[in-house]
Amino acid sequence: VIATGAEQSAYEVLGRRYREALAPFGVTVELRNTAGSGENLRLMRQEDSGIDMAFMQAGTYQRPPGEEDEDTGLVSLGSLFYEPVWLFYREDSAKRLLKRPRLESIADLKGWKINAGSPGSGVKLLADQIFALNSVDHAELQLSHLPNTPAVVELLENRIDAMLFVSASDAPLIQMLLLTPGIKLFSFSQAQAYSRKLPYLTAITL
Repeated sequence: VIATGAEQSAYEVLGRRYREALAPFGVTVELRNTAGSGENLRLMRQEDSGIDMAFMQAGTYQRPPGEEDEDTGLVSLGSLFYEPVWLFYREDSAKRLLKRPRLESIADLKGWKINAGSPGSGVKLLADQIFALNSVDHAELQLSHLPNTPAVVELLENRIDAMLFVSASDAPLIQMLLLTPGIKLFSFSQAQAYSRKLPYLTAITL
């Protein structure tokens, strides 16, 4: 039994590939859709969840500062692929809130309406760490936690100013947003610094 992610997510697609690859060896694979990495970690820690394996975004498990690694009984089989972090925002929001057309830093998001991952996802956990590194308190943001598709609708309908999510570069939502007039992609100019502060992140130029 493999915990994957939301329907149509990269993890669900990957789960189907594993199911097909293991079938010739007589291994039957049942896939369980979840909210994402955060829920997957919770299920793996829960002995009666019935989950044998789960896909997780790097950094989902964080060792508490100053404490030894806990014996969770969980083993990582390895890293599978890179998952880009995307921050899209409305150009008119930048002009209205910053008096300029571009968002230049995460700290600029103070006062913005932003969607940052759905409950149970690894994106929500990552967003919390990115905000903390930039000294942005939750109280300074108007946060929502919708799944990607409804969040994109909110962005296009001008009901939120920005959204942060993790997805493959060839995902339909990513390709659509890249081509939508008035929707801008934030450039993580401090990518190297993020990768040093959060070792599970890797700076890659797409």
